[in-house]
Amino acid sequence: MRDRQSAAVKILLVVAAVVWPLLWGAIGLLASLIPDGEGPSPLAFLAVAAAGPVGAGAIMLARRRLRRYQPSSRLSVTLATDRVRRGQAFGAQLAFDPAEVARVEVGLVCTETFQERAGGNVTPQAREATVWEGWLAVDPARPRQSMDLAAPPDGPYSYEGQTLSLAWRVVIRAPAERGPCPAASAPIWVLA
Repeated sequence: MRDRQSAAVKILLVVAAVVWPLLWGAIGLLASLIPDGEGPSPLAFLAVAAAGPVGAGAIMLARRRLRRYQPSSRLSVTLATDRVRRGQAFGAQLAFDPAEVARVEVGLVCTETFQERAGGNVTPQAREATVWEGWLAVDPARPRQSMDLAAPPDGPYSYEGQTLSLAWRVVIRAPAERGPCPAASAPIWVLA
């Protein structure tokens, strides 16, 4: 259902990006035909016409960046421990509904959260970036299974500071062709 809604919104934005400039261009052309220069300037209509495709593009880009993973109750991951050393193996219990997902992956992901002053802002804004990730395919025929994972020996360790944090989590996801993929995650603290 969500994919159909997303596709409908994209089609609507593309149609709006085409129809908007045509409509305002036609109105500007008609306004320029008013005799003796009494009508409004056609340049104003040109500016409004250009705003349509720019606005539609900005909305489409914002929707794409909204969320990489969509939380899902169809997937779950439980860890045997919540702390490991770099290079140490640990167990993860995975569960999913095979009728709902065609493909499943499990991964270890490290996300960096940092403060950044962008665009002349006085107040720093929190930003996120993935600094390490590794994914493994999960057997879709076994909806409940255990997997052994290991924190990378040369990867970053967990850290929580005021302006910089590094957080690890184990993620189970069902990759989607479009939009955010359903996922569930569990945090894990990686020691130095």
